[in-house]
Amino acid sequence: MGGEPHSWLHGHEGAAIQCLDANPAATNVEDAIQKLPEPLQYPTLQLVLPSHAQFKAVDLFAVRRDADSTDLVMVAQQKEGGASVSNHPRPQTAKHAYWMRGSSTQNAKKKDGWFLPSQSEIETFLGPSLAAAAPATWRDPVD
Repeated sequence: MGGEPHSWLHGHEGAAIQCLDANPAATNVEDAIQKLPEPLQYPTLQLVLPSHAQFKAVDLFAVRRDADSTDLVMVAQQKEGGASVSNHPRPQTAKHAYWMRGSSTQNAKKKDGWFLPSQSEIETFLGPSLAAAAPATWRDPVD
């Protein structure tokens, strides 16, 4: 792959990686995890993208699957503007939770169990290629 692993990358050590859509009948992370297909090998990191607005609390999550365990290693929620985490409890079993706001702050902070990255951290995460695809409101920091 090249480059250094990003600090938000979790659960990948020695694992195969699968990119999956969440089961359309699932409306939350716990239900979606139960409906994931068994991986072809262990360990596997399953990156899962829910595909409908009724899915609660997250826009992306990662599950580490070993032969004898299933761990929710990361959840992420993306919001345009300055949406607050207060009305959005994070899944309690998630080891890491990222709340990426369009109107992010200039300094990273933690709130209600979510990590809110700074504007510069979001820009580093997106990189030059994905920055052009991000909403314009994501490039206007507030504090």
